[in-house]
Amino acid sequence: MPQPIEESGGGLTYNTDQELVSAMDQLLADASYRNRLGTRGYKTFQEKWTAEAHPKSYFALVYQIAAARGQPVANVTAGA
Repeated sequence: MPQPIEESGGGLTYNTDQELVSAMDQLLADASYRNRLGTRGYKTFQEKWTAEAHPKSYFALVYQIAAARGQPVANVTAGA
């Protein structure tokens, strides 16, 4: 899941045990940094992954694909 983490700026990724230890040390040492990551991650969660937000982005993607293929799309809104 590195891509969503990097796009949101709401977390840290690692590839090795040493990178994980370094990331944990950074989080332990810097409360302000922890708070910024948490705020960014929560904001992204609210915008993209809640029960309200996810269907909207899903249907927008479906409509985009259908339009690109020249297929008609019913005028339906998520949750309707």
